[in-house]
Amino acid sequence: MAVVNPLARQCRSVDYRHVDALEGRRGTFFDLNGYLLCSEEDPASFRVVLIAHDESRVRATVFSSDTCEWQIHPWVDVPGPPRGSESWLLKCTMQSNGFLYMVYKNDGYMVTLNTATMEFSAEELPQLLKNERCSFSVGETINGAPCIVYAIGFTVGVMLSSTDVDGTKKWMLDRVTRFRWNQKCMYDGLLVLAVRDGFAYLATSNKTCFFAKSSWFWSLCLQTMKVENAFQRTYGTVAYPYVMAWPPCLVGNNGRSALDDGM
Repeated sequence: MAVVNPLARQCRSVDYRHVDALEGRRGTFFDLNGYLLCSEEDPASFRVVLIAHDESRVRATVFSSDTCEWQIHPWVDVPGPPRGSESWLLKCTMQSNGFLYMVYKNDGYMVTLNTATMEFSAEELPQLLKNERCSFSVGETINGAPCIVYAIGFTVGVMLSSTDVDGTKKWMLDRVTRFRWNQKCMYDGLLVLAVRDGFAYLATSNKTCFFAKSSWFWSLCLQTMKVENAFQRTYGTVAYPYVMAWPPCLVGNNGRSALDDGM
């Protein structure tokens, strides 16, 4: 596994071939997913979390860049995994406020890992998100509250986490907007790529030719539900949002872009 900093063009490899994260698994079905956890206090420090699952349980195995050692946590039973499915947990990178989120392939449940305590929990997904045309991701609003942004066709909605009187947590619909665009007829709908710091990153979906160069990417502000940026990709591969600060040479003393000052 490689941890890459595309801006600095640095790469660090992490070898997990000697770590038996699947030891003690049940049955013949298992899978292994990797996640990267970065430190805001120390950008050079990171953890890699391997999520293993067998036919009915999940397990976390964690690598620390500080100690260069692996820690294997115990297996944990989770409710309702699809029977007879070799890989029932989707490979995704949803994380927010110190939690990792993983969804069952049948969209029945979502598994949550608290990366501070390494404790798992599972909850049934809202019926709205079980739509086979629905694309969604977990992230946070501008004030740091956890949220789910979903897209069904060209309709985009935001769900916030709330707690009932009895302490049960649930996702409640907060706002919905209809994406208005004059080229919608060329695509099937929108994909939610990521949700970070109050913004949702979307891409057009074309099931007949997903890697077509005519695909578009969007940046949606969750506070105003307005599109802030849009660009058309000129390459044929999958993209992942990479959030970074403006280079100092492009920022003026007043905090505005130096390009704006020049214009």
